[in-house]
Amino acid sequence: MKRILALLCAILMLASAVACGTAEPADTTTAATTAPAEDATTAATTPAETEPPKAFDTVAEQNLGGDFQILYAQADNCYEDFHAETLNGDVKNDLIYERNLMVEEKLGIDIQISWMDYKDVDSKCMLQVQSGSDDYDLFGGHRISLALSYQGMHYNLKDISTLDLTQEWWDQGYVDAITINDSLYTVIGDIGVSTLLFVSSLTFNKKLMDEANIAYPYDLVREGKWTMDALYNMTVDYGADLNGDGQVKREDDLLSIIGWSSESGYSNFYSTGFAFINRDASGDYAINYDAERLNSILEKVVALWTTDYAYNNMGSGTAEHEITYGIFPAGRALFSDIVLSKIGTFYSDMEDDYGILPLPKYDESQESYKSYLGFTIPILYLPNNAADAERTGTIMEALCTASYDNVTPQMYEIVTKLKNARDEDSSEMIEIIIRNKFIDTAHFFDVEGYGTLPRNVINTKSTNTASMIKAFERIAAKEWDKIIAGFDKLS
Repeated sequence: MKRILALLCAILMLASAVACGTAEPADTTTAATTAPAEDATTAATTPAETEPPKAFDTVAEQNLGGDFQILYAQADNCYEDFHAETLNGDVKNDLIYERNLMVEEKLGIDIQISWMDYKDVDSKCMLQVQSGSDDYDLFGGHRISLALSYQGMHYNLKDISTLDLTQEWWDQGYVDAITINDSLYTVIGDIGVSTLLFVSSLTFNKKLMDEANIAYPYDLVREGKWTMDALYNMTVDYGADLNGDGQVKREDDLLSIIGWSSESGYSNFYSTGFAFINRDASGDYAINYDAERLNSILEKVVALWTTDYAYNNMGSGTAEHEITYGIFPAGRALFSDIVLSKIGTFYSDMEDDYGILPLPKYDESQESYKSYLGFTIPILYLPNNAADAERTGTIMEALCTASYDNVTPQMYEIVTKLKNARDEDSSEMIEIIIRNKFIDTAHFFDVEGYGTLPRNVINTKSTNTASMIKAFERIAAKEWDKIIAGFDKLS
């Protein structure tokens, strides 16, 4: 069907050209007599200019044949990572449509996408393994899908020769954090646009920055000086009680920074690169962290969100969510902590210009910026009884490289939903954001207590983490030991 639509578009374009009249033929005589003779020696010695090979070129053209069946989580419209029935003018849809068509034509396949609730996706995978059926080639689950890995339901992706998991189009932070016993059962990368969009960022109001005589922080980012202290200094004394009632009210006061608890409760914390689970001397993952550094980070995070005009919404529900993200586009907040996917949803009609930034480092000595990746993203995996894992690997590699070449470079337009509207500074910042996603193994495996500690600290505004951790650390240790034991059985 997609090929027919593409052919019809080509026919229509040709018909339009004929309707406009036939162009006059070029004057070949003049061209022949006026063109300078080419220096044969120069032509022979000057190498032709060629474009560097693209990632998609690493996948060989072949005819794999048949359908490629994907079952994907439908939460937050994640299925749109693959589903695009036709061109419709939407930036993301059209890029996905064109990417799928490229892969289908190169590999001789037909991509079929189905979707369910993420819990049902996992149930379908378990049923497929247990029954020996082969309904789906690829699954897109959820963070809870990681439990199926150590239960033996997933195929070890490192056993698939057609996948090159060392490349940038597969997220290297995830690969490192989720590889256990040199095995990897789930993966994310450019193949899924959702995984590029569900990362935290900061937006700032350019008009308010100008009025406050604050320089846009782009150069601080480039110089490695965009730190938690820099952000705190810009927000600590900013804000105003516009209605003069002596209280900060989100509806009608000028705020320094706003955020949504389930996201901002983690974003500033994980932008420091702190992890509760790290590799020990033998290279194995263990609950192992620097308690002193943990306290120092949390003190800075709590200080930021407890300044007079900072607003971190702890509520839940659609109404609270929309109220929170209505403040920034109304021109009443200097900064907004927001995942990339929500910028186009809430800020595309904003009158004031805004910029996009990565979350700040802990300090200037931190090697690189880190972007918190929410654990509701769709996570890719194969069933343990995959009928043809090598074929699936080839198709995954093709989809991921095609996205890397042709979808990811358009991320600014996808984020803002403003087609052909380019803010070069923010585009540069988005590249930094999506290429530095950070994964804490404890957070993704949702290890008891550690997985939610940062948000709980911000919600309670208490940095007395020692007593919090003492309450769950023994349970957490047993839980992690159980997870590792599950992986050990698969080795």
